[in-house]
Amino acid sequence: MFFQGLLLGKFLLSLFFLSAQAAGTWCILYPDTPPCTGLPGVCTLNADGSKGGFVADTAYVEKTNYFFFKKNKPFIGKYAQVCENAQILDEAKVDGFAVISGEAVISGKAEVFEYARVYGNARIGGTTQVYLNAKVHGNAWLDQGEIFKGEVFEGWISQEKDKYEFFHSTEYQDTDKESNFEFFLRLTPDDRKTLITF
Repeated sequence: MFFQGLLLGKFLLSLFFLSAQAAGTWCILYPDTPPCTGLPGVCTLNADGSKGGFVADTAYVEKTNYFFFKKNKPFIGKYAQVCENAQILDEAKVDGFAVISGEAVISGKAEVFEYARVYGNARIGGTTQVYLNAKVHGNAWLDQGEIFKGEVFEGWISQEKDKYEFFHSTEYQDTDKESNFEFFLRLTPDDRKTLITF
């Protein structure tokens, strides 16, 4: 009797795994335009049990063990894409229709969502939020703030004073530094005092 119960349990577990794999196309919204421009990859599962987004085989999303299989430790939304050699780590969140590609790394408690794009060698960490149609790329290194419009492609924004350098954008390169900050970042007055030290 015990042996039959064990076999039945193994059978049911196998069916569960097969159904999870068979349903692995949920993250492909439009089959005519596959995620990550057609790179091989898989639709993933998040640690909270929700259906995750597309992760290319060459990209890396930190995993957590859940019984016999692994789930995303960071949250990857159903239609988000992690492409090329991008990495998503820690408790980061990539949601909406966001695309992370190139050598970009999203870590800490950073969030990239809506239609945002992060690519190149960009590093997004800490509590940074990138959303709407914002693009962060090049050698940008962001550790806090909200990037909600335009492009950020060079420089650091960090909570540590010695790690702050003026960043450049495609829209406001010639304006003074503080207005550039105001345009791209929604910071509290205390944050501004800490960061804007020229």
